[in-house]
Amino acid sequence: GGCLFRHLLSLMFSCDAMLSCSGCFAQLQVLALNGCNISSWAQLQLLEPLLPSLEELYVASNTFSDLPIESYEQGYRDATGETVTEAPLVTGFRKLRILDVSACRLEEWSQVQAFGLLPSLQELILDGNEALRQVVPPGPDSFQTLYRMSLSGTG
Repeated sequence: GGCLFRHLLSLMFSCDAMLSCSGCFAQLQVLALNGCNISSWAQLQLLEPLLPSLEELYVASNTFSDLPIESYEQGYRDATGETVTEAPLVTGFRKLRILDVSACRLEEWSQVQAFGLLPSLQELILDGNEALRQVVPPGPDSFQTLYRMSLSGTG
């Protein structure tokens, strides 16, 4: 017995289904899910316990409808327009160094701020999010380890 993928370091999918194999992806360091029709960050958050060694996550050309959109009149509203009392948290992914959310239709800087508490994030790629117009300086507890942010093709 045993897992066939025990030593897998890189996995690239071109579909929107994730194999369910507890422990099989424990050593996986690079995951590319570009253009897989992922519609919410919550879907990725479900994978987090399966990927404890993940260092690079490429999720370009998806749409994260549940990242918070700040509305000055109403606090936060989700992508459906519903008012929410608390923004969804991007948690876990303790070893994640590189995150590519290029062309994910991010609209406001509050959506980018959602990634600010990832503890090891060094590089954030935001290319092609055309509606991102205003860069807001992060708070004192956000993006503590970030040294590179790419904003090509934004606002």
